[in-house]
Amino acid sequence: MTIRAFEIAFGLFLFILPIPGTIALRNVLLLTLLLLMVLCRRELRQAYSLDVSRVPGLAGWLAALSAWIVLQAVWISDETAWALKESLSQWLPALLAAAVGVGAVLLGRFAGWSRSQMLGRLVLLLLAQTIFSLLVCIPDFLADGVFPQGKTILTAGKLEISYWNNLLLAFLAVDGLTRWLFRQRLCSLPTSVLVGGIVIAFFSNLAFGARNGVIGSLLLLSSLLLLVLWHERKRRSVGKVLGVVVLGVAVMSILGWANYQLDPRWARFEETAQVAWQAGPNQAWLHPDDTVLPRLKSGESVEPSAYFRIAWIRAGLNLVADYPWGVGYGRNAFGHALRKTMETRLGHAHSGLIDWTVGLGIPGLCLAVGFLSWAAWVGVRRYFAGADPAGLILTFVVGGFFGRMALDSINRDHMLMVFFLVLAILLAVREETVKQ
Repeated sequence: MTIRAFEIAFGLFLFILPIPGTIALRNVLLLTLLLLMVLCRRELRQAYSLDVSRVPGLAGWLAALSAWIVLQAVWISDETAWALKESLSQWLPALLAAAVGVGAVLLGRFAGWSRSQMLGRLVLLLLAQTIFSLLVCIPDFLADGVFPQGKTILTAGKLEISYWNNLLLAFLAVDGLTRWLFRQRLCSLPTSVLVGGIVIAFFSNLAFGARNGVIGSLLLLSSLLLLVLWHERKRRSVGKVLGVVVLGVAVMSILGWANYQLDPRWARFEETAQVAWQAGPNQAWLHPDDTVLPRLKSGESVEPSAYFRIAWIRAGLNLVADYPWGVGYGRNAFGHALRKTMETRLGHAHSGLIDWTVGLGIPGLCLAVGFLSWAAWVGVRRYFAGADPAGLILTFVVGGFFGRMALDSINRDHMLMVFFLVLAILLAVREETVKQ
């Protein structure tokens, strides 16, 4: 009965994570899940004794990162109270989400679920949120002719939606290729659901105009093809290998072409990038809400999204040089560092990598890269040494997070929580060899 209650609460928690205005409900569900884990501690110990070899490694890395966040806030940052408050509101919930992810695997194992059943339920929850976001935005599309670019009452913005979609795609793409090559399922879902999910996720990224989301999808597919073809080059016929190549190139070409045609921002990207990187005396990037944008040679203004992102990254690199030990952990560390020497209302840098490094300095960056590299390597080794394609899901979830973190501030709020939760699940699930 308690495990069933945990399953229901877990499903609600994951589904409502991206919905705006649900922070209180999110916290209540998170605490409920932790309480249910305490009540099921005997079952957790019994399931843990079977095999969760990667959990100590995950705990060690998270402990090291947490220790640096606290030590840096107390001994280095001159905004200790702010950094500690951010740690409690941002970092701690993500750690608790990771604990819930491990608990979900252990309780599922105790209840007798197979790995494919666990992953199948997770994918269904991710897919349900993707479909929900599309459905509730259809009235906006019918009224305006486009899907909303920012937040609505029931959906997050295109950044959050596209990150969620690409997380889903990591599961679906690997499972689809596994079914084709090995005739075996990683997730306990019908093939029709798998194919439909891939189409819906791609369509959602295009519909919401998520340029970085589409780039992430293309990188995921190309990386998947390269790794699988290298691994299978001696086992598969030339025809099957060529078939994978042709299909992959065709899908990526169609997706890339559609994104280029549907997103007019690409036409001004190259010249905008040059202007943003060589900002010089132009300080328009400091005041995005009330400024006149620089002009291109054609007389048009720069493309705002690209201009601000690139200018903020350039400014962020200068801040890292000025504060190599960081200014303190926080989702808006970039803006806090800028306000030490200039007037601006800027918050985060729209690059999680910049915010993280400005906040925690070069040591924090090294720890984060080490942690993510370890997790990605676990996935690669599972695939190449253990013949377990599910390791590729882990690798792409980690690689997708790091790559997207360079261009968007996704290491905050519910996006950091869902990453830690999914990462913990993928590290804790039992390794299985797929028949070659």
